[in-house]
Amino acid sequence: MDDKLICGLHQGDQTAFGIVYERYRREVYRYVYRLLNNKEVTNDLVEQIFISVWASRLVIPEKARLGTYLRQVARKITAHYQNQQQP
Repeated sequence: MDDKLICGLHQGDQTAFGIVYERYRREVYRYVYRLLNNKEVTNDLVEQIFISVWASRLVIPEKARLGTYLRQVARKITAHYQNQQQP
């Protein structure tokens, strides 16, 4: 199933992106919230994560597991946010 969604993303299919968003939004939210324990920031970062995925959809490996890929993107964006918050 991920293969078809990734193919759709590569083709710029917004319906495929919507399916990815609906399927993985909660999982990404829980992952980020566990790291930050802040609902407002988590909501902002989840939005950034999915914007980033759409913007870089052409580089998603064809055989990627979307859950794993999204956690990697979430980890990078969350780490970047945390680094910016340090004095």
